[in-house]
Amino acid sequence: MQADTAVILLKENDQVRVRASIGIGEELHSGYSTQIGQGFGGIIAQTLKPLYIADAQADPRVIIPVFKRRGIRTMLGVPIKANGNFIGVLHVDSFDIHRESEHELRLLEITADRCAAAIVNAQLFEKTNQMQKRLEQEVSQLNAQLHAGQAQN
Repeated sequence: MQADTAVILLKENDQVRVRASIGIGEELHSGYSTQIGQGFGGIIAQTLKPLYIADAQADPRVIIPVFKRRGIRTMLGVPIKANGNFIGVLHVDSFDIHRESEHELRLLEITADRCAAAIVNAQLFEKTNQMQKRLEQEVSQLNAQLHAGQAQN
């Protein structure tokens, strides 16, 4: 896609938060968030539609200062959905101005679908690990109670 940077933002309540980025430096790494409806990622989160910006340097929808400082020009973003539910935004950016391209939009949408599957799997894995730890604690407590009860008899 000839992109210089890529960013994944995930929905958290009424915000989208940067969870991964490449090519943009530490300034934007995990943790930066924006309200849904505000800024490039927030607009995609609100409309649930792709967004193309030819020149981010001149576009008021680009509100994250690092994009202006780093000289980002073209931005293309799409919503990330899993099972029909919005979970985040994927966007790629370029230091040069690129024409809008249906081919690149389709590639980004396919990539967003793959990201959605990976994100959902990671979330399920994390929930499974948490449940397993909780279950192990409960079994350990039950064993301790059983041993205490047997010791009293």
